Amino acid sequence: MGDDTILSIDDLNFMLRVYEGEKHILKGVSFDIRRGEHFAVVGESGSGKTVTARLTMGLMAVRGMRHAGSIRFKGRELLDFGPSDWRTVRGREMTMIFQDPVGALNPVFSVGDQLMAVIKLGGERSRQMQRRKALEALERVMLLDPERVMSAYSFQLSGGIAQRVNIAMALVNEPELVIADEPGTALDATIQQQSLQLMRELTARTGTSVMLITHNLAVVRNFGQRMAVMHDGQVVEAGPVVDIFDSPKQAYTRALLDAVPRLTDCGTAVQPHGQERPFIEVIGLRHVYRSASHEVVALDGIDMQVPRGSCTAIVGESGSGKTTLGRLILAMEPLNQGSILLEGKLLSGRRNLDSRRRIQVVQQNPTSALNPKRRVGDSIGLPLDVHGLVPKARRRERIGELLTMVGLDSSFADRYPASLSGGQKQRVALARALACEPDLIVMDEPTSALDVSVQARILDLLNDLRTRLGLTYLFITHDLGVVRRLADRMVVLLHGKLVEQGPTDQIFEAPQHAYTRRLLSSVPMMTEREQQMKRKWLEEWPEPEAPPSADDLAVGAGGIIAAHELAGQRGN
Repeated sequence: MGDDTILSIDDLNFMLRVYEGEKHILKGVSFDIRRGEHFAVVGESGSGKTVTARLTMGLMAVRGMRHAGSIRFKGRELLDFGPSDWRTVRGREMTMIFQDPVGALNPVFSVGDQLMAVIKLGGERSRQMQRRKALEALERVMLLDPERVMSAYSFQLSGGIAQRVNIAMALVNEPELVIADEPGTALDATIQQQSLQLMRELTARTGTSVMLITHNLAVVRNFGQRMAVMHDGQVVEAGPVVDIFDSPKQAYTRALLDAVPRLTDCGTAVQPHGQERPFIEVIGLRHVYRSASHEVVALDGIDMQVPRGSCTAIVGESGSGKTTLGRLILAMEPLNQGSILLEGKLLSGRRNLDSRRRIQVVQQNPTSALNPKRRVGDSIGLPLDVHGLVPKARRRERIGELLTMVGLDSSFADRYPASLSGGQKQRVALARALACEPDLIVMDEPTSALDVSVQARILDLLNDLRTRLGLTYLFITHDLGVVRRLADRMVVLLHGKLVEQGPTDQIFEAPQHAYTRRLLSSVPMMTEREQQMKRKWLEEWPEPEAPPSADDLAVGAGGIIAAHELAGQRGN
């Protein structure tokens, strides 16, 4: 372990006792992280990235596991640490930023109480100084109203604000090592860019090392200095980021890089429909969320069309109204103002069984979308029963056909969701939607939680199904690489307003609105061609628009409560 090495992992093995015997999770993992370095660990789900991080932080339970090898931090062997040893290191010299920013915070205590507790752990005993340092930490992560955020609770924050709080909490004691486990997975492009830039600036100021665990290779290209590629519990390739991206030596690394959606990819063009009516038409849609003291305009005068057989992507930052638009089309919320037409016929809020069958949804989190107590076959078969689509004698056969259609064996019908990977669960959720024989499927971030190789297979499957079954997709996402690969039309929302829409290729090549250019330029670029596109977008950059406020960031999927509650606190 050299003088400039802060963390050294050497021949790390980890075995977990399971029902069938012993499972070898980590197999001789070795790499070093230098002082002040940004080191990335990448690989597919199940490769051992998070297990390595949790062992390094001392967060793995000891019962039912065996380990061998070494993890040395500043020359000290962490695998020999006891509880008292960890209390002197964790939270002071070494901290962690978790993947779920809201779930990482305690819902019982306010943000201020939790942040001050971390500062106290760092040695500050004065309550007054703890509060001052907490406010300074929130200001450093560019939160617009630190006092208000201090008094808020985790369930009142959007993902972007919660992640800034987590970054502030991780860096407030100026640790020597921060482990960031998928810190941008749930964030849109602009908030992700801001969060990573904050980490870059704050860690540069304090000389903090960062161990970034992610499946987003574009982020690694823009943030990391060196990296390790993991597969099946082993490090298969390690070295400088530039060398691995430009000249990968291992076939697995090349396959990972090839699976990343590029902004230079092209979607599948939709054939012209002449004067045929659009499949879905939205006219003058306005939606307002109200509380006793406040109201938030989630959508304001939206006019858009979705052609039959197209994949139309809805993009924008958190709080732009993407999810609200999808929920209104699905009749999951009552319509305030405006009209939604299906093939020229007005859709009312109270829809009959047939109109509900024709419009289905695939949600972001396949784990929460599936009943853990119900077998896969029963989940897929329920819509068949509700809509009476097949005779009882043919039910089992049809479930097998649907599983085969999404690339799974018919034997999966007898399995429970807990035994499936994330990609397999998402395929089951898609099979359940297809069971209704729909015309339109609304997809809300269906690939954001998947690693790049699984994501690529799901995107290929969606394209194939659209072609074979004549499906129409409404694809809600913040991943613009996925948009370029899958969508042929694109709608851009900003603070509830539609600012640009048209063919995807046209918007990517020549975005007309300043916000669209800002959104596109926020995406981490991997190739020289993408860098050229970014320079083109920035050539005639207009005056930048004001950044969204804390209220704007709070509005979005699951964030309406945040806007209401924070507004109520401001009134108090």
